[in-house]
This record gives sequence, structure tokens and C-alpha cells, in this order.
Amino acid sequence: MKNIKRVLAIGMIIVLVAMYIWAFIASLMTGPEAKGIFNAAIFCTVFFPILLYVYMWTAKWLKGRGVDKKADLKEPSEETGHDDKGNI
Repeated sequence: MKNIKRVLAIGMIIVLVAMYIWAFIASLMTGPEAKGIFNAAIFCTVFFPILLYVYMWTAKWLKGRGVDKKADLKEPSEETGHDDKGNI
């Protein structure tokens, strides 16, 4: 999961830098479509990180749904006679 987060973070940095460059170029343009391009670039600069956060949150939530809670209980260790929570 850490590698996926790292790759997504690097990808998001690249996308955001591209959005900033796109917004800067659009701000220098004088054509009729310049305002629309600039607004789209600003929107994407805000929207893409939010979308990535929601994607990562949803993936984390869905990953935990299939886990059986009873299967998570560990057997007592042979050395101490206690499980990891201190129970005998």
C-alpha cells in the first residue's frame, strides 16, 4: 500500500505542476477561450487532490470490509501464555 500511495503522490505532483503551468499559460493568453481554460485549470488544481484523497479513503474502507473480526484474534503465545493484548 505504501508503494501505491507513493506512486499516486508523485503522479499527483506531476499533474498539479502541469495544471499550474497550464493556468499560467492561460492567464497570458488573450483569446476568448483563455478565461475558460484558466478556470478549468484552477478547478482541476483543487479537484484532483480531493479526488485522489477520496479514492484512497474508499480503497482503505473497502479493504477493511472483507476482514473477519473473529479471525483477527490471535492465539496465546506458547512462551508467555498470553496473547498480544495481555489476556491469558
